[in-house]
Parts: sequence; structure tokens; C-alpha cells
Amino acid sequence: MKKINIKGKPYVEVHERVIYFRQNFGTKEEMFGINTKIEEWDKVNKEVITKAWITDQKDRTVASGLAHEAQSDPNSFVNATSYVENCETSAIGRALAAMGIGIEDAYASADEVNRAIEQQEVKKEKKSKATKKDLTEMMDVQPQPGAVQEASTDPYFI
Repeated sequence: MKKINIKGKPYVEVHERVIYFRQNFGTKEEMFGINTKIEEWDKVNKEVITKAWITDQKDRTVASGLAHEAQSDPNSFVNATSYVENCETSAIGRALAAMGIGIEDAYASADEVNRAIEQQEVKKEKKSKATKKDLTEMMDVQPQPGAVQEASTDPYFI
């Protein structure tokens, strides 16, 4: 399966997983299915949760996956117009990954990988800014009248 590079990590896109699945589990003797269902759809807040599951030729569930998407997700350009469709694609990708298709270490959609990396970078930046601010504020603290101005290494010093 063709892989793309997402910030240094190899990733197999969902359409590649589906092609592989159809080629390897799509004969009449091995007819497996991909099924999806919207579990929750909040049309007011424009959020959706979709479940996907893979069934074997006897209609037994052999793998499943869930996904959640919101139209307002600032890290997803796709969700602005197609959050429902993107959610279904993500759920299918997770179900195929649960079946072992297109994964090496762990499984996540390309959007999930990108969002996780972006969120880590934002958290680092916020933490860095908070630390600088806290240090600056601590440095600006003036000693209180009557406070001890010197430290001692004597453990009994009071």
C-alpha cells in the first residue's frame, strides 16, 4: 500500500486501505463488508459520531472503529464543508486499522495525526509562554518588610 509522510511518520491513507481490503476480501468466497452508522448527530452544534464495522461472509463483526468530527474544528479545512463525510471516512479507516490493514505501530487518520502534532506544538508554545510570564512575575516580586533577605544552609536556621 502506498504511504505518505506526515511530519516524518509513514501513513497509509484510508482510500489505500479500502482498495487493499476490496482486493483481498472482496471475492464471492471472501465477501467481507464495510458498514457505517451515524451514532449521534448534533445538528445544532454540527458534530457527529460515526461507527464503522467490518463483517465477514457470515455477517459477523470482525473489526470496528468510531470517529467524532465537528464542523467548527479549526484544525480541519475539510470539516468546514464535509464534517459528516470526513467522520465516516475516519471511522472506516479506524475499523480497517483494527483489522490490521494499513498500520505499523498504531492507527489514526491522517487528520488525527496532523491535529495531534499541531495540538502538541500549541501546548508547548502555551506552556513556554506561561513559564516565561510566571518567571517574569516572580522576578518582579519585591521583598516584604521584615522578610529574611538571606538564605542559610543551616537546616536549623529560622
